[in-house]
Amino acid sequence: MNLSISKSKSGLKKIALVSLLAASTGLLTGCQTTLDEKPVTTKIVPPVRWTPSETPVSTQGVQMNWVSSFGDPQLRRLVDEAIENNLDLKIADARLESARQLTRIVRSEQLPGFSLGVNSTYSETNGAFFDAFREDRYSLTLGTSWEADLWGKIRNSSASQLAEEQATAYDLEQARQSIAANACFLWFELIGAKQQLELAEETLVSYQSTADLIQNRYESGIDSALEYRLALANLEAARSSVFQRKEALKQAQRNLQILLGRYPDASLVALTDFPIVHSSVPAGIPSDLLNRRPDIRAAERRLVSAELSIKSASKERLPNIQLTGATGTQTTEFKNLMDGNFDFWNLEATLSQPLFTGGRLDAQHQNAIALYKQSLASYELTALRAFMEVEQALDADYYLEHLEEALKNSAEQSSKAEDLAWDQYTSGIIDIVTVLESQRRALIAKQSYIDAKKLRLNNRVQLHLSLGGDF
Repeated sequence: MNLSISKSKSGLKKIALVSLLAASTGLLTGCQTTLDEKPVTTKIVPPVRWTPSETPVSTQGVQMNWVSSFGDPQLRRLVDEAIENNLDLKIADARLESARQLTRIVRSEQLPGFSLGVNSTYSETNGAFFDAFREDRYSLTLGTSWEADLWGKIRNSSASQLAEEQATAYDLEQARQSIAANACFLWFELIGAKQQLELAEETLVSYQSTADLIQNRYESGIDSALEYRLALANLEAARSSVFQRKEALKQAQRNLQILLGRYPDASLVALTDFPIVHSSVPAGIPSDLLNRRPDIRAAERRLVSAELSIKSASKERLPNIQLTGATGTQTTEFKNLMDGNFDFWNLEATLSQPLFTGGRLDAQHQNAIALYKQSLASYELTALRAFMEVEQALDADYYLEHLEEALKNSAEQSSKAEDLAWDQYTSGIIDIVTVLESQRRALIAKQSYIDAKKLRLNNRVQLHLSLGGDF
């Protein structure tokens, strides 16, 4: 249904009134887009407390500024540099800006649009029985159009996009926390690589001394050729290990430099020792995790967006009301273009009702429902994985503490066994094979101890990350 009204006088006042009415209605219905923060209804029921089996967990508030808890000023500087310069974060930040602009685009559909046009037409008519006739016409037109959002379809669409924008903002926060954690992981990897290289170099020196000693004993006829060859084999294995550790150190340096946005020239210098892991971490209560973890909040916002999309799609079947209007001047003389005596205005209201769309509207509605189900399952899966990460990290925090202590003792006992083997060898009690085996076991124990310290630090970072505390 179409209703048109037009008049050729007093147009500017009429169209101004119509435009003001449309703008006011649009502002009232469009610029007040808000989102309810109602809780999401799911099958997931968080427990009252965390459930690690070996040790009680503090339910105090989650620790903030957790990077500083390691007591490593250089690590703090590296994390800040990564947050400032990391290229993945710049990509995520650009995605957020894009989402903000998309929200502006969708919101603009709730407001009336205005356009200004100037037109000039020249025509000439020739006839057999009359002289050529030429007519020049000039027009200046201000037009407006607006869709009346009586059913809230556009408001639902705008709110849906706003929820998606909020989800993108949480994605950015999750990326920031992940970058901070990765900076810690790579820093600990770098320290560990340096310690492993130092251990490999010390082992090479020790094995060289062993080979030199056995060579002298072999040349003196005390040791056999087999014992000498075994010592040389250990020496070359130690030499190859040095090259492997050097390559691992370079790789660790370059990986961290890429995270920091630096050129990967492998010039980053690591500390000699790992930071100290202090007392246990307060974990709060499980239910608070749903409101604290950025990835869970992002999934929740996308669930809200999908629900609003269902509402918007269901309203596509309802009638649509479109208002358009125009005013301006039209004259044959350019000098009269701004003369109000030549003005005109028109107003048109159009009511349209979809009747047959080949199933498109129903398919759009069913697709929105399917996307909602997908978002709901994604939210529940994200929440369950978050709970699992916390539970696993809490258990690992206990186990890795005892693993580190056990491997520390193992390394100490292996070193003492190596010294004892040397004493017994030089006294003729045991053969060189036992000495070489004691050296090998001591090396493995020391390597494992370094790895255990790194694993415990990495798990502590993972625990902070899984709890969603700010770094």
